Amino acid sequence: MLEIEPLERPIDSWYYATNSDKGEITGSSGNAHANDLAMEAHTVYGPEVHAGGAHEDVHVLAWHRIGATNTTLMGEGLAVRVGEVWWSDPLDTWVEGWKEDGSLLSLRDLIDDFWSHDDAVTYPTAGHFVLWVDRTWGMDTVKALYVADDLNQAFEDELGMTTGEVEAAWIDSIE
Repeated sequence: MLEIEPLERPIDSWYYATNSDKGEITGSSGNAHANDLAMEAHTVYGPEVHAGGAHEDVHVLAWHRIGATNTTLMGEGLAVRVGEVWWSDPLDTWVEGWKEDGSLLSLRDLIDDFWSHDDAVTYPTAGHFVLWVDRTWGMDTVKALYVADDLNQAFEDELGMTTGEVEAAWIDSIE
């Protein structure tokens, strides 16, 4: 799906029963995180949290095979895009509901202010945006945007559109 070469070795995956166990061992008590340089994925998979899946592996693969991303939108968006679901529901379902009720985050919010919004909204929205770019222009374009120093300029260079035009086309694609 990412159209990349395999890594030289497998990604080491570590699973923890609770967030506190993960925090005590790794220093990060979040549901999951990747250590790109060490080629590791650390994930809580226990009675209360099931954060398994390819998400953290995508971060490691992308860092080694595509490069470092310069925007959270593209970094988290690519990792969520791979599964095409968020909390067991298709990404389309999430953004269709937010578009309908008027609460869909703007592309500007996702580029400039990702972490100021609820993760339960930013992650699936970013995933849907990257999925749309992939469906519309292909994975090579996703990769170019992923590593772009200036995403707004990259929209013009890669898509021939301003950020506002990209946002309008993306929103128009949501049914």
